[in-house]
Amino acid sequence: MVDDIERRAAEGQLRQERRRLSCDGVSVERVALLDGARVVKLTIRTDDGTVHEGWYDEAGRLQTDRRSGPRRPAELTSEGEGTDEAAPAPSLTLPSWAPSPAALPRCGW
Repeated sequence: MVDDIERRAAEGQLRQERRRLSCDGVSVERVALLDGARVVKLTIRTDDGTVHEGWYDEAGRLQTDRRSGPRRPAELTSEGEGTDEAAPAPSLTLPSWAPSPAALPRCGW
């Protein structure tokens, strides 16, 4: 699924929406790839270099995500696999269901 979404994005088949927000005192950039009105990939970037990417299936469920940062190598995981790290602020996490395009400019999901 990840490879298919990335291929379609590279071929220009998906629409991109980009938003810059200030959430919980942190500057956040959200980039969504949309297939029609459905978010298929969501990327959240912060000014400290943290990147959290998530790929959503046809039903809108988060299937795979990858988080990387300035002191952390990229790690691809399937939904449901957790880490022992402290949870980031809600505005910096990927929702378990694909957000609507209308939710992209809001801090909360």
